[in-house]
Amino acid sequence: MFPGLQVQDEETRTLSEQELTRDTGAACLAKGLRSRRQGLDEEWKELYTWYRRQEPDSMGRLLDAAFYRKEPDQLTKAAAKSLFGDSSRVSVTRLEQFASCAYAHFLTYGLRLSEREQYEFESLDLGNIAHQSMERFARKADEQRMDWTELTEGQRGKLIEESVEESIADYGNTVLYSTARNEYMITRIKNLIRRSVWALTKQMAQGDFRLKGYELKFGSGKIDRIDICEDEEHIYVKVTDYKTGMKSFDITAFYHGLQMQLPVYLNAALELEKEALFRDNPEETGKEVVPAAVFYYRMQDPFVEKEDDDQVLEGKILKELRLDGLINADENVIGHLEHDLNGNSNLIPVGKNKDGSLSKSSRVLPSEDFALFLSYAKKKEQELKSQMGEGHAKAAPYELDGSTGCDYCAYHGICGFDPRLEGYGYRSLENYTKEEVMEHIREEMDERYRNRRLMQEAVEEMQAAAGKRGDL
Repeated sequence: MFPGLQVQDEETRTLSEQELTRDTGAACLAKGLRSRRQGLDEEWKELYTWYRRQEPDSMGRLLDAAFYRKEPDQLTKAAAKSLFGDSSRVSVTRLEQFASCAYAHFLTYGLRLSEREQYEFESLDLGNIAHQSMERFARKADEQRMDWTELTEGQRGKLIEESVEESIADYGNTVLYSTARNEYMITRIKNLIRRSVWALTKQMAQGDFRLKGYELKFGSGKIDRIDICEDEEHIYVKVTDYKTGMKSFDITAFYHGLQMQLPVYLNAALELEKEALFRDNPEETGKEVVPAAVFYYRMQDPFVEKEDDDQVLEGKILKELRLDGLINADENVIGHLEHDLNGNSNLIPVGKNKDGSLSKSSRVLPSEDFALFLSYAKKKEQELKSQMGEGHAKAAPYELDGSTGCDYCAYHGICGFDPRLEGYGYRSLENYTKEEVMEHIREEMDERYRNRRLMQEAVEEMQAAAGKRGDL
């Protein structure tokens, strides 16, 4: 019908070629201001001049928005102390959230904001009930003075049934009985605990570590379980934290303060064990308390491909439930964790080559580096607490390997964070290999030691000078 008609791209037309109304002209101005760093042509400047004369008020608001800069949020030390309280009582969860985003920490622990509770069963409830059930099971076995490996299948099943039912009743979540679908969650929780107790028992049976404590509270949190192993000269200590999700230990996240839980817990467990040794066995205080490992145990009931051989099937299930974390590479530690380890373990994140050396994929650190890893955790903990006390509350979430502190944050609707605005921006954290992390830790700890030594030397010089003047 219109053979001479040609398609034109409106986006490529210049301002002088477009038909503008007051509204569409204002939109062009806003678009130009947003991309002003790419340069503005004379036509846009002419449009801006017209609006500046004709509508000065609306242009003023537009310019305020275009050149808005977010100033850093900072509390006074007095306000921080009033809001956050004693820094010695800061939980590991708080430390990790502060490292993730100081503003989210302020909203959670300063203003005490929380999401509206709804009458439903959520993943958080599942995790809490699962944790309580594991604690009750451990306590019941302890009260009967029964090692987990000595329990019969019938005894284990009875204790699990009681533990889950008591945990649900104690938790007070009657929503589980509100529908048939929700009641199925009770069966799921029991299966989860049954499989977890089975797997943890298998892990204990193939090693020498035995449960020493469970749900132990200390200043920075609560340790799910502490296991120890003793020989004539050493007490080896490992901590395990139960997780109902798929969280895995990431040493890079630890380095940046985003995963502090396991090393902080192990440091606390080591102190508790040293105190107990001095208090209960003063004749054995010559024994060395050795950090052995930090683990996450992911509580799940995995599906695996069916096998005719029960032993092969068991191995597959155990592999799915293998502990995740970091281990002291000392041969004694590895041997106590799993006897006669050959090839890749189904229990711990370790493998052995044919010559007996540890495989490259093993999640281990040499003993000296493992001790350094724990020392750095103490340093990082104090560093985060110090920043908290100074009143840091800037909305600057981390960004690491595609993940950000905003991904699961509940405060999207109120924090105002927008990386397109000047003054806002993610804290880009570097992703490192395990070797690179340890190299950075060595450098930082060496520098800290040097600074401490220089300070001590300066103090000694001042004391010596004061002594010569007769001030002392």
